[in-house]
Amino acid sequence: MKMKPFRSHHRSLSGIVLCCAIIFSGCTGKTSTLTKNHAYDSVALLGFGEAGRQSLPPAASDEIVVRYGGWSYEQLRDSKIGKDNMYQQSFEKINSITDAAISKSYPTNVYRVHLQIAGSRGKTLAAQKMLLGKNEMFAPCVIAATAMISHLVQTGEHISQNDASTRCDLPTEVDGTYHAYLYWTKDGKLGLGSAWDEDTTNGLSITSIKIAE
Repeated sequence: MKMKPFRSHHRSLSGIVLCCAIIFSGCTGKTSTLTKNHAYDSVALLGFGEAGRQSLPPAASDEIVVRYGGWSYEQLRDSKIGKDNMYQQSFEKINSITDAAISKSYPTNVYRVHLQIAGSRGKTLAAQKMLLGKNEMFAPCVIAATAMISHLVQTGEHISQNDASTRCDLPTEVDGTYHAYLYWTKDGKLGLGSAWDEDTTNGLSITSIKIAE
């Protein structure tokens, strides 16, 4: 299994065991699956600004709707809420992913975030992308993380571990080799790791987004 968190350049047996334990052991605290409407004004909820004037569209049972304000993964992690709920990991260059990658932001908008595409687990990234629906895009990690942290802050519940260990889009220097994934640590913090795109043994699903209409 070619998978490890963003911490160092070195491969070691202990590092692999630690990563596997983090990804598949689950986290402490309440967990949930999405069974009802979850729509969050993440700009206000996460402390990035004032609430929007327009009401948010309802979310389907398998998605989270968020109003995202254009912050980066780094800004989310370093925010007050991020420091309380996200793994404060160091992002050294590894698998072509750099500190610069987590500073990238995306257009402000209301997004529908589908954290687990049905049938995507245990497939290569290319095969997973074939399962994306009409107008769906491979989700940037920061938008997927925004949905997961918003749900945690609003409800006190972690999206279930199966939904959490999921690939997301993060810029790389060598595209098509490694992509990021989101996971919960044992103490309930949201972390970011990287996995080989061709690996089918890691149990990861894929996350998608689309602009809410």
